[in-house]
Amino acid sequence: MELNQLYCFLKVAQLEHMTRAAEQLHITQPALSKNIARLEEDLGVQLFDRQGKNIFLNEYGQVALRYTKQVLYALEDLRAELDEMARAQAGHIRVGSAFPAQEPNFLLSAIRSFALDRPDMKISLFQHAARDLPALLEEREIDVGVTASPIHNPGILWHQLFCERMGIILSADHPLAQHESLSLLDLQMERFYCNNSNSDVHDLTLRFCHQAGFEPTIHFEGDFPSFIGEAISLGYGVSIISQQGYLRSQSRSGDPHAKWENKIVFRPLREAYCQRICGIARLASRSEKSTVGVFYDFLREQCREDLLS
Repeated sequence: MELNQLYCFLKVAQLEHMTRAAEQLHITQPALSKNIARLEEDLGVQLFDRQGKNIFLNEYGQVALRYTKQVLYALEDLRAELDEMARAQAGHIRVGSAFPAQEPNFLLSAIRSFALDRPDMKISLFQHAARDLPALLEEREIDVGVTASPIHNPGILWHQLFCERMGIILSADHPLAQHESLSLLDLQMERFYCNNSNSDVHDLTLRFCHQAGFEPTIHFEGDFPSFIGEAISLGYGVSIISQQGYLRSQSRSGDPHAKWENKIVFRPLREAYCQRICGIARLASRSEKSTVGVFYDFLREQCREDLLS
């Protein structure tokens, strides 16, 4: 078995198309077919089901794909870490966050501090849906994930940073605004607004409402906080938000373009599960001394200091 065979198998498994795989690998289709045949001969099983010109990964192929990824990803990690050591400088850290761009503040603060202290490092910050972070880590699309819920996947290290209670913003004139706190069941007939369909708020809204026993009516989702705030202030719906997020919006209430912020109120949700658990995650295979490991530990320490201050 050769590494080249594994690279060929991975590409064919991803595309399930020999011609396109050969084109992307820059080899001829007969050469690709020969590599796949040799790999199947070495393993003693067929990895694909073939129907005419179509090719499909079978149950043996699914198992082989999982181990192939582990081997090739481990090789990539080895090369990256040895390269860092040889060049005596950091490379590129890709951070995937499930939080909206301005939440949580500790993340932006930590990245700023780390980047100023390590000008030799390139840092990229991407926003992703919380549900996608484990796969993005495993596929090496990101190096560190900032999550809105625990990750229990094998091979992934996850550390809780803090936990915050979630609540609802609604119009000050809404009949429910007279209560000091609310239950999700009080809101099952309401229309929900989600600040960003790629952020954790969307996923948390669905999860909380499902746990309460109903399907929420999501009227709008998108990165349009001023529209959402104005619509809620007019009584058109409600939105799940953290108390810290609400306080941040109120700190901007002096903005003449955000007069609606004086017309909404925040009410905590009574259900115990209505909380957002912020944590960070990385692959366990990455060394603690690698750039990723150092950055991961820096985030943990930075958050601990912020909580103690």
